[in-house]
Amino acid sequence: SKMKTGNKIPSKLIIIALSLMTIMCTTQIKAQTTTITSQTNIATLVNGGEGTKENPYKISTIQQLKDLSTYVNAGGKTTFSNQIVGRGNNTYVAMYFSLQNDLDFNNTAFTSIGNNINPFQGRFYGNGHTISNIVIDQSTQDYIGLFGYISKEPNEGRQYLVQAPFQGDSASVEGLGLINATITGNTYVGGIVGYADKCEYIKDCYVTNSTITANSYVGGIAGYAQTNVYQGISYCYSKNNNISGTNY
Repeated sequence: SKMKTGNKIPSKLIIIALSLMTIMCTTQIKAQTTTITSQTNIATLVNGGEGTKENPYKISTIQQLKDLSTYVNAGGKTTFSNQIVGRGNNTYVAMYFSLQNDLDFNNTAFTSIGNNINPFQGRFYGNGHTISNIVIDQSTQDYIGLFGYISKEPNEGRQYLVQAPFQGDSASVEGLGLINATITGNTYVGGIVGYADKCEYIKDCYVTNSTITANSYVGGIAGYAQTNVYQGISYCYSKNNNISGTNY
């Protein structure tokens, strides 16, 4: 008599199963390597919110802050058209961002948010939280800080707020502490902001126990702030920092 063996799995089923596994793995790899561009939907990079004053985009993790940096530096907009939010024609208003908790970078690298070509134009609320042990090493580049460049204008020659002033819904940073940061740049280097131009304000911020190094125009809170910063820098302090360079 013939010996009985276990039931064999049909070869077609094996091929189908392997194909499904390949598709799943490929999909997972693609999801992990999605490239952030200026066309990326910013709502997919944050932890909820609508970007308005009443319901700002929420940032809760280091990765979300890194994604914001990548998005802004790629030319992504941090403004809404007034026509979209119902506030009139031909002007733009800032998107609002809100830090939800303290972030400890544990001495890992970060790239400044915004530059002179693609500045950060939004309003960033730190809500009294801190960012600590962050390393920004861009020694050959200008406009370096947690925020490299903040301005109401996307780049030279294009005005987003065409009527008066830079007040109201314009770029700003407030309520944020930077602790034990290591920041290195060339020119216009600061802890909170490297360069502030045609914007609202930097307010209620502080930098402590940090090392900030540049060749020129370096400061604890900001490397350089133009006189057209509407409300200037207020209620901020820089303490126990090692700041080296000229013109600070």
